[in-house]
Amino acid sequence: ALLALAGAALAARFVIDLGAVAVEVFPGRPTALPTNVAAQAVLGREISLDKAEAMAGFPPALPATLGPPDVVWLDEAEVGPESGDTAVRIVTHWYPLGRDDLPIIAGSKTGAVLMQFEGEWEVASKLVAAETNRFGRAVVDGRDAFWTTGRHELQLVSGSETRRLLVTGNVLIWQDAGFTFRLETALPKRAAIVIAETVQPTIDLG
Repeated sequence: ALLALAGAALAARFVIDLGAVAVEVFPGRPTALPTNVAAQAVLGREISLDKAEAMAGFPPALPATLGPPDVVWLDEAEVGPESGDTAVRIVTHWYPLGRDDLPIIAGSKTGAVLMQFEGEWEVASKLVAAETNRFGRAVVDGRDAFWTTGRHELQLVSGSETRRLLVTGNVLIWQDAGFTFRLETALPKRAAIVIAETVQPTIDLG
């Protein structure tokens, strides 16, 4: 289905639903991209892994191949009409310095960023231009996933506000155990999938 939709992108605007992340593909080129990159502190509150687990109520899912993250952020998005109805997002970050397995993402100091979204609430969206981005289907552990390259916009719900971020890396999005994952690196598709397939542990929200 993703490949069929990708083929129609040059002619029409459409949305791909990936759990907590919606990908909107539109014909043409982007007119104005944001300037904040996705590795800056606009991603939430910087905390330790232990505190992230205690506050979120579930353990952060981490790629075994990358080792412990250098930075962890936690944020919440309002998802319901009642005060306190929120969905948690944990973001883990790895620097590329001293590593041969993580090239630097253009325009940043980042080697990898993994976002873990709780539940099915739509709290993030990607705006992908058909003329300037390459995108299509991928497979992570037998599950359908989405792959895209090229500069584009990411919108994240933080509290009741929406933050616009510039994406300059290659992005892989997939779902597992009631979570949506978004991995950004400068790696090619196959290498990113290898990392994604080592993400562990987490609990099943289903």
